[in-house]
Amino acid sequence: NYNNYELENNDFENRDYKNLLQGKGFYIIDEVKNNKSNNLVKRLNYELTNFYGVKNFCDEYNDDLYVIRIIHNKEYYKDEKINDIYNKNKYSILQHITLEDFSVEKGEKPSVAIKKIIQELLIKYDIKNNRLSTVNWDYKNKINFVCAKKIYTENKSNENSNGHTSCFNAKACIFSLSYI
Repeated sequence: NYNNYELENNDFENRDYKNLLQGKGFYIIDEVKNNKSNNLVKRLNYELTNFYGVKNFCDEYNDDLYVIRIIHNKEYYKDEKINDIYNKNKYSILQHITLEDFSVEKGEKPSVAIKKIIQELLIKYDIKNNRLSTVNWDYKNKINFVCAKKIYTENKSNENSNGHTSCFNAKACIFSLSYI
């Protein structure tokens, strides 16, 4: 018997991204290399620096960097009859931006779209490092985490041979609950 509660204005999410990004480096890869992608790189640099306090932008990759990779969308590669480079990567903390599908508000306030990119990178960093920094652990009430034994995606089970959900998927369930 479970009770369901809908919380408004909960304090589960740690929204202090500036603090979470302190001392971290970014590696921004522009695979498109046109005027629009160049402007996007400039906007990413501007927002990361001015709104999130990022000071470390690297020209070479290392495993601890947050990687933002600007690519074309799937339709572009299909229409141009060239190989989609989405899956060709070696980066552990990576968020793709498809140029055709991404738009950023200009101005003196942080972009919601770039904030979402940062959230995704923080979650991936936490998964890689087996931790939950995006959750406010000062919450006063009891917190229960729940994860299904099986997770189905496109009619494929992610249950491994010993009957347990893989670590990545179990952690993803926990993270998704923190944002409900």
